[in-house]
Amino acid sequence: MNTQYNSQEWAAETTRGRHLFNYNFRLLGREFKVWQLRKAEPMQEDAGGTEYVYLWQGQRDHEREMVRVTVKEQTSWRLAQKRLREQLNNCMRPDIPRGTGEYASLGDISFVSRDPQTGVPGAIFFTRGNVFLSVDSVGEGNIDVSEFAITLDRALSEPPARSARQKRPAGKHTAKMLKLKMGESRVVTKLQKPAPDGPWLKVIAPDGELSRRGDALSFTSLQAGEKAIDIYVTNPGDR
Repeated sequence: MNTQYNSQEWAAETTRGRHLFNYNFRLLGREFKVWQLRKAEPMQEDAGGTEYVYLWQGQRDHEREMVRVTVKEQTSWRLAQKRLREQLNNCMRPDIPRGTGEYASLGDISFVSRDPQTGVPGAIFFTRGNVFLSVDSVGEGNIDVSEFAITLDRALSEPPARSARQKRPAGKHTAKMLKLKMGESRVVTKLQKPAPDGPWLKVIAPDGELSRRGDALSFTSLQAGEKAIDIYVTNPGDR
């Protein structure tokens, strides 16, 4: 057994990911400059949702450069890390190292595969909260995919930024106040059926743990007290 892919150790290191939950996150084609979204395909589906694969092509002088992005939402951060472990175990290279240096803070857990000749990070696998992601260079030659990974990680983990195309903030923000006992769970919000043109929901808690069961997103408090849960709803047109 490859102890490097020990999800129990990953869980012990995960703090931020317990407090985050993203739902109905989609790539629309405006996320990466000088890159064109060529294909967005729904793949395998399970109780957690559908896995999506996006193929990006470089523009102008970089048309032979291609990047594949895989995004899989799960019902909890634990299941996202389980999906990461499955992906790593199925890779042709059996010993992909953990992200270090500037990649050590990428996601909750990250693994970076570098080109043996150039050292360029040609594939990055990571989780952030309940979402698993892989970013791979799949065109002619290995290109650096770190910009893709960093941009996606920020999108999932930070409050929505002001839209670059609009003067108003992207999305609607509300704060739900919950008063809980230690270990108590409470439903934060009900979830709509996911849809490509539906809103993207991002929930950020100050501590504790967020997870989904059916159409209910719940928060479990590890400490007694009043908690402010931030809920961001962003429609496709606001991004």
